[in-house]
Amino acid sequence: MGLSFRKSVQILPGVKLNISKSGIGVSVGVTGLHASINSKGQIRGTASIPGTGVRYTKSTKLSNLIPGMKEKEEAKKAAEKQAKAEAAAAKKAEAKAAKDAEAKAAKEKTAGEKPAGEAEQIEAPKKQKPKKNELAQAIIDIYAIADKNIDWVSIKNASMNLGYENWEYLKERAPKVLDGDIDTYLELINDLNPFAELMELGSSFECGTDSPMKMAVECTVNAEKVLGESKDDKDLLEDYVAGIAIKSARDLFAILPLWQIEITCVDGEKTVLNAKFVRDSFEALNFEKIDASDTVRKLGGIIAV
Repeated sequence: MGLSFRKSVQILPGVKLNISKSGIGVSVGVTGLHASINSKGQIRGTASIPGTGVRYTKSTKLSNLIPGMKEKEEAKKAAEKQAKAEAAAAKKAEAKAAKDAEAKAAKEKTAGEKPAGEAEQIEAPKKQKPKKNELAQAIIDIYAIADKNIDWVSIKNASMNLGYENWEYLKERAPKVLDGDIDTYLELINDLNPFAELMELGSSFECGTDSPMKMAVECTVNAEKVLGESKDDKDLLEDYVAGIAIKSARDLFAILPLWQIEITCVDGEKTVLNAKFVRDSFEALNFEKIDASDTVRKLGGIIAV
């Protein structure tokens, strides 16, 4: 999992070329209707009613739309899944054999130390599962605290360090940031890495923009790794995904003078969240007291776990 960037260039009215490390994609659309396709063949369509906050997003793969390709891809995935299952079964059998041998050796060793007829019990330590309320609190902890806001205007005008650890670095880039230089924006995201904490939870991020006022972020979440069996709890899963989105927006607003951030969260091939956060209304929230999923919906976002 990691961090990547894309830069958009308008080549025709309503048509943009999206350039990133992973390849080149194309997006087309007008206000209220937008579609994009990337180099991996992933297609995302978004329809919205301007000014209402009502928005619908659907993702699919190009192969699903071409006769025969979907079946070939499914067959390939099935074969890969079968191979993984067989490897896992072999590994499990090997581990069981080793465990049985160890248990047998331990039993033989202690047989002469205990009275005849006494039952021998060897139990593996039980793995403690996190409780639901502990997971819920952990999710709140994700977004309740954010990075310190960078005051770019004060940094540019100041003649002495205002208390920032990386003062020289920020001072050098302040003029370009205030001029809306997109390359500098992406450089700051790469160097300051506002998503570091979330990446430790198994998330990956791609950031892109063609405007110094807005930033689009696509986040790949890993609910199974973070929540385990609790991922089947819909309320908990919604709060986890919404918490990731809120935390991402908070830390991105903190380092860049953006007006709007659009977050799209994907789990596997499914889009599970799409939300647009506007700075003024977003920063007016009391993040220590909000419910993550309720807040995303109140701000016009869509959650579909």
